[in-house]
Amino acid sequence: MSGDVVPFEPPVVEASDLDDARDHIARVYIPHQLVSHDARDLRFRMSHFTTPRMTFGLVSYGADAELICPEMGSCYHLNVTLKGTTVSKQGGRTVQTVGGRSGGLFGPDRPYRVRWSPDAVQFGVKLPVEPLTEHLSALVGKPCKPPRFALSLALDTPHGRALTAGFSLLRTQYAALTATDTPGARTALAQLESYLLTELLMATAHDHSELLHARPATPGRAYVRRAVELLEEHPEAPWTVEALASKVCIGARALQAGFRQELGQSPMAYLREVRLNRVRDAILASGGDAQVSEIATTWGFVHLGRFSQLYRR
Repeated sequence: MSGDVVPFEPPVVEASDLDDARDHIARVYIPHQLVSHDARDLRFRMSHFTTPRMTFGLVSYGADAELICPEMGSCYHLNVTLKGTTVSKQGGRTVQTVGGRSGGLFGPDRPYRVRWSPDAVQFGVKLPVEPLTEHLSALVGKPCKPPRFALSLALDTPHGRALTAGFSLLRTQYAALTATDTPGARTALAQLESYLLTELLMATAHDHSELLHARPATPGRAYVRRAVELLEEHPEAPWTVEALASKVCIGARALQAGFRQELGQSPMAYLREVRLNRVRDAILASGGDAQVSEIATTWGFVHLGRFSQLYRR
């Protein structure tokens, strides 16, 4: 990806002045110092939005710029380097990130610095500590302390590539996912958030990695049966694997393993089938008068081409 053009989509904020660029970042992420190490004017650009569990931005400076940041306290900060390079420092550690190959993940309890090459473009993601820790606990099925991450993460691994692709999908689909406040749209956004948090935890080394990567124990059939009942009884709920696992008092990875063993599919694939059946019921009940696209969107199928394929199958 390092050689690709990364298009910025509206709304985009721009600045050529250090103070203006700093103010834009401070409003979205954190107050900081911004230093330019060359004589060129900035070509700062940023597009951003906030979901229930993260703040997401696409950022570039167009100059040899360095951010000097205090500790974030209640948040982690993730940089996914798409183009160019950065030099990141925190807690006596220094790493270089390279577009498409590596990124940086800063803990909440220490100041940090990031120096951008003029051609650097990054996804910048602010991640509140509490939701990320709750997600980790749900995955492993036991309470966890906030994870302590390595400063760097590899983006050229399966989990790293999945993480980058997932953020790209969030960026392009956020408007569609939030255009209508329906249960299905809220579920789709929650599931995408959960996917991203899981891939981040799987892609990055931290003090819970061994526990997270251990083979999960397969639960008894009773757990799977109760989860199936919940999905059948409340398919409109904004389910994620983690939320479903919490309801049946088991770890999300164990529940995934149980579904695959008992039903040959994941919990979210099962939920998708339930919702497809509800779409079919609604279409039949309307006598052909309903707008299929409206019904599909209500049940969380925001990509109508993909919905048509699933529905036919």
